[in-house]
Amino acid sequence: MAEPVSPAPPVPEWSWHADRPADGGIEPLEMFDGLLRQACAAGAPCREARNPLGSAQAYFALRRPHGLANRALRVTVEIFAEAPHAVWLEYDSSDRSVQVVPDRPGAFKRTPSVVIAPSGDWVQCRFEIDDGRFCRAVNGADFRLASDLPAELPLRIRRCAVAPLAADLSRTTVAAARVAAALAFPAATDPAVSVIVPVFNRLELTLQCLTALRANTGAGYEVLVVDDGSSDGTAEALRAIRGLRVLEHGANRGFAAACNAGAAAARGRYLLFLNNDTVPQGGWLESMVAAAESDRTIGIVGAKLLFPETGEIQHAGVEFTAEGVPVHRLELAAADDPAVCRSRPVPAVTGACLLIRRIVFERCGGFDERFRNGYEDIDLCLRVREAGHEVLYCASSVLLHHACVSDGRWTHEAANRTLFLSRWKERLGALTAIRATDGRGADRAPLRG
Repeated sequence: MAEPVSPAPPVPEWSWHADRPADGGIEPLEMFDGLLRQACAAGAPCREARNPLGSAQAYFALRRPHGLANRALRVTVEIFAEAPHAVWLEYDSSDRSVQVVPDRPGAFKRTPSVVIAPSGDWVQCRFEIDDGRFCRAVNGADFRLASDLPAELPLRIRRCAVAPLAADLSRTTVAAARVAAALAFPAATDPAVSVIVPVFNRLELTLQCLTALRANTGAGYEVLVVDDGSSDGTAEALRAIRGLRVLEHGANRGFAAACNAGAAAARGRYLLFLNNDTVPQGGWLESMVAAAESDRTIGIVGAKLLFPETGEIQHAGVEFTAEGVPVHRLELAAADDPAVCRSRPVPAVTGACLLIRRIVFERCGGFDERFRNGYEDIDLCLRVREAGHEVLYCASSVLLHHACVSDGRWTHEAANRTLFLSRWKERLGALTAIRATDGRGADRAPLRG
C-alpha cells in the first residue's frame, strides 16, 4: 500500500494589496519623491505613485520582525501597463560594496530591469534577490520600485508580495533540523529560573535565540518553549532538542495566554519571559538574577535591548507620554550612552525580556489575556508596582532584539490601547515621576516590540 503523502506546507508570503486593508506584512510608504494617492485602473483599485523630481517610484516597508534577511526571495509587483517603460527594484542589501549612498553601504542596490510593453492591463513583474538586509536604509523604506517613466506619468500598482523561493525553503528546513539536532540543554531538576519562550512560527529566529541562550547562559535554569499554534515546522524541530521542555498549543492563543501556560508549567522561583526574536549576550541572565536578589522589593527586572543591525538602543525601560501611551525611553541612543548604562527603577519594561519572581507573578494574576499581543507586559508591570514592588531596568544585561517581527503583533493595537488607557490613564501621574534625571531630554518612540 502506498504511503500517504503529506501536503506541502504553504509558502509564507508578505504582501500588500490595494483592495485588502488587512495587514499582510508589507506597507506602502509615502515619501517626498514617492507621493501616493488612491486610484483605479482597468476597474481595479490601486495606488498611484508620482515623483515630483522625476520618474515615478514607490516605496515599501516590511513588517518587523520578518526573518527575510539574506534569503533567496521573489518579489512580485502588479503594475498597470499604459506606456512603454522599464521597472526595477532598489533595495537595502548586505552587499557593502554598493556605495550609492556613502554612509549607507548596501543601500539602493538595483535588480535587473523588467521591460513593460503597453497593454492597457495589469502585468506581473518578478524580481529575485538573495542579499536583502531590509533595515530601512532606502530613505526609510526596505525597497522601492523605480521606473523610467516620463515625469508626467504615474506608476500604478495594485499588489506587492515577497515570498521565499522553494530552494530557500528547502535549505532553511534542512538547516533548522541540523541546528536543532545539535542543540542540548543541561538537565535542571530544581532550576532557579524558568526561561519561557512563547513562539508562533519564525523557526529560524527561535533557533537563533535558543542557540545564543545555550552559549551565553550559566547553570541553574530550564528552558520551556510554548509553541502557540505554529505551522512552519517549529514543533517538529523543537522536539529534537535535548533538555528542552516544549508545550504545544493546537491553535494560536496569543502572547499573554502562551506566557501564562508556560508559567503554570514552570518550576523555577524566577520566571523569565523571552521573545524568540532576541539574541542573549554573555552574562545576560546572571545579571538580571543578581539585580533581583539585590533587593527584595524588586519584583520585575528588564534588560538593555539593542537593534542587531546598528547596535543602538531598542529598549532601556519604558515611560509614558502626557496622553498615557507607553514609549521606549532613549530609543536609538548609543549603547554606551551614559543615560542607558546605569541600572535604575522605571515605570515598566518590555515583555521581550522580563524577569519576575514567581510569587509576585502569581499574586498579581499573571498576564491579562484580554490584551492580545500588545500592552500585556506594561499592564503587568503597573500591577506589580501597585502591589508595592519595584520594576528595575538592568543595564548590564544585554540582548539583541529584532523587534516587531512576530505575526499578528499589530492586529489588535487599537483595542489593546483602548483597554490599557481605560484602566491606567488616570493613575499614571505617580509613575511618570520615575523618569530618569539624566540632564537631557529623553528621545521617546512608540513601543515597537
